[in-house]
Amino acid sequence: KMTALFDRSAQGNKAATQLSQLSQGRTSITDYSIQFKTLAAACHARFLDGLCAAIKDEVAILDLPRDLEEVINLCLRVETRLTARRHRRLSPSSWRAPAVPSVCSPPTPPAEEPMWLGRSRLTPHQKQHRLLQGLCLCCGAPGHQAIHRP
Repeated sequence: KMTALFDRSAQGNKAATQLSQLSQGRTSITDYSIQFKTLAAACHARFLDGLCAAIKDEVAILDLPRDLEEVINLCLRVETRLTARRHRRLSPSSWRAPAVPSVCSPPTPPAEEPMWLGRSRLTPHQKQHRLLQGLCLCCGAPGHQAIHRP
């Protein structure tokens, strides 16, 4: 019975069926509770084993609650956090600088020649770095984005 308590294999599916059909019958409360706890633990393990890899990786390093409902709530919080991080990474707004209020004065024209004269093209690595950091592809400064050189 101890192996079933910690089994994370397909036995969890079998345990769920057995749990739904379990009744005390003529056994003692002690025996019935042992059977119930053993099957419930297998269902708990099966729930964890069935999680997607990203959530499994996050909860693997945590001390898990013993109660299945608390484990489910923990996994829901992890999923919410992962989803928020993914949306923030993929959001177009994360690639652009914040909108400039219309009250700002227009930029002063450059006194010198444009920065791109006499310069070579960005390497793919430099371009990716500037995009990830929200920097201008032309001058490398934050606060604005010029995607293409004029």
